[in-house]
Amino acid sequence: MHRTRRIGACIGFAVALALLAACTSQENTAQYLYRQANVQTLRVETRDSISTNDTSAQAPHVVAIIGGVLTESCAAVGEARQEFNGSTSTFLLTVTTRRPVGAPCEQVQTPFETTVDLEVRGLSSGTYTVIANGVTVSFELELPISPML
Repeated sequence: MHRTRRIGACIGFAVALALLAACTSQENTAQYLYRQANVQTLRVETRDSISTNDTSAQAPHVVAIIGGVLTESCAAVGEARQEFNGSTSTFLLTVTTRRPVGAPCEQVQTPFETTVDLEVRGLSSGTYTVIANGVTVSFELELPISPML
């Protein structure tokens, strides 16, 4: 009977070790806390045009440059989501920060800058507004004149 208990205990121990090994071999997927970034500056630049497959058309490369402050030492800029409202000609950008949950973080202010390529393909020339976490700026979109065929 003691031998049966030993075998059972050994099997239980082996199963426990296998489960422990499976847990530690998986990628460490730390959870993050996401917040809206503290945006302080916003500007829009038009850079060199991006060629499309159609050689007669080029789309301007318009970039929103967003500056702000991270307030924790372990925080980083997360993502920037972009939405466009055609009825108001407004780009709405939501910039987030992320920090590991439970990580010790010092309260330190660190400046950041990130860029977002604005999706202007298919838009017409005109005045547009960009809002990034409450900071607003307007810009003029000037499209190249298409060559006459």
